[in-house]
Amino acid sequence: MKRLAVMAAACFLHGSVMAAAYKCEADGKVTYGDTPCVGGTVISATPPDDAHAARERAARERKTLDGIEKDRRKEEVREARERARAAKTAATHQTACRKLALRQRWAEEDARAAAGKSAEKAKRKARRAAEALDAQCRA
Repeated sequence: MKRLAVMAAACFLHGSVMAAAYKCEADGKVTYGDTPCVGGTVISATPPDDAHAARERAARERKTLDGIEKDRRKEEVREARERARAAKTAATHQTACRKLALRQRWAEEDARAAAGKSAEKAKRKARRAAEALDAQCRA
């Protein structure tokens, strides 16, 4: 029972502590109350932001932003290099494939035109050229 009374008192006190307090000035006399003053204005009770602290915070944020921007630019440069390297590799691969396709076509033409012993050798050369093309470019 005693605990219940203490808890109830704490709840009531807690509510009164959280209530707003108003400071009123009338005829040079200061009074405090729980209701707003007649004809009064609301004044912020929060302390004004220190200009020096704001400048320091802005400088820190600017430095952080500069670091983020620098990292972003580095990443963009790295990605551009990677894309250029990939494009160069792809172009080299395409050139090699075109050369292999041309060699295969020439070998097939030679095999069709060959007669006798050279025909077998030309067919083998054409088959190997086709295998090289498949291995390098169609796999």
